[in-house]
Amino acid sequence: MYLQEKYFKRRNDYKIAAESFKNVNDSLLSIDTDDLLEIMTYKAKKLRIKDISKLEVMLEGVKEHGEAVKLVQNYKAIISEMKNNMDIKVDLWEEIFKEYFPESFIEEWRRFCKNRNHVAHNKLLDLSAFNKINENISNVEKYLDGAKKEVDKELSEEEETEVLEYVEEEEYKKELHELYIMEQEAGVSILDANMIFDKFEEVINLFIENIDDTYYFRNDIEIEKNKMSIEESEQDLLIISSKINDDILEVKSKLYIEEAQQGESEVLLKLVINEKVMEECSLKYRNGGAEFQKELGYYLPTSYNEFSQKGFDEFVEQINEFIEDYFPDLKDKMESEMYTTAKNGGNSPVADFPCEECGEEYVCTNDDIWEIGTCVNCGAKHEVSTCERCEVTYNRNIYGEEFLCENCMEHYLEE
Repeated sequence: MYLQEKYFKRRNDYKIAAESFKNVNDSLLSIDTDDLLEIMTYKAKKLRIKDISKLEVMLEGVKEHGEAVKLVQNYKAIISEMKNNMDIKVDLWEEIFKEYFPESFIEEWRRFCKNRNHVAHNKLLDLSAFNKINENISNVEKYLDGAKKEVDKELSEEEETEVLEYVEEEEYKKELHELYIMEQEAGVSILDANMIFDKFEEVINLFIENIDDTYYFRNDIEIEKNKMSIEESEQDLLIISSKINDDILEVKSKLYIEEAQQGESEVLLKLVINEKVMEECSLKYRNGGAEFQKELGYYLPTSYNEFSQKGFDEFVEQINEFIEDYFPDLKDKMESEMYTTAKNGGNSPVADFPCEECGEEYVCTNDDIWEIGTCVNCGAKHEVSTCERCEVTYNRNIYGEEFLCENCMEHYLEE
């Protein structure tokens, strides 16, 4: 509905502006790039009540007069139960697009949308950002070309994917109903493994994404990120490597989930630099628990839900500090030195020629900043020499000899 409303609001203005498109179906042209991904990953769901008796018990609870808080809790419980009974009838990504695109296309397209907005809103761009955006465009184009080739192979062949229906046994229904009664009477939540994992995943994926966004436009480092998976107990979540030196920073995780009552689950995070553990941090979740009291005739809590992120903010700060220490932005340092020499005089810290690899003028000539001949933007190495006649720094790999630049060599040859 959202996309349909957006389309109908825009279609008239678009068609007035483009006379030749009057007889063209412009549905896809009238929506944003972000919306295309929503369409590709769209899931149509349908309500299917697995246990009608459970819902009846919940509705009876709403009918009973009681405190406002209790009524609100009952209404929320009904809504939650209905959400839990939603079957996925259509999953466009799994049924159609997954066959033509790898999972990495989703992240590449999200980045494409961010880059598009960056340019469309006239935000500042330098050559590094341009190259990064251009690389992203090339990757998206390759994915689209590959998908088109696969579609062309299949021609008009259509495949139907059946929606699997899981038949719950009566014993399972009984256990589910008892769990609901237990949670309502004791005022606790007993989460299953997937729900516990979701709590961990939300916090960790956000922090990994923030680091990636912070250093995305740095050409001198490479960032590899991986989303958490409930299927893997140990993972490399983040790997940052330098193109200039040999340093490698990693964030590793070790996952343990206990979904039983009062069970304690944990994600252990380790910050590793050059194979040495520098910092550790744990996210912990304790499940709720309850026992049936025969004398009272209802459940009482034995433990309450608790999600602990103690020390996590400090852990994230440490990661950012280590990134700045081990992967300093040498471009900033060089630009500062360039300003100082322009103001006070002295030798320029940058060579008089652009980098062979990236084309930027960041080839270092000051060993106080970094190794002479290294491009601090991309890490490419150059053979730098200073002409004895004109004192220009030149790339000996391409121009001139050991002591003379190309211009001065020509000067002497003409004499």
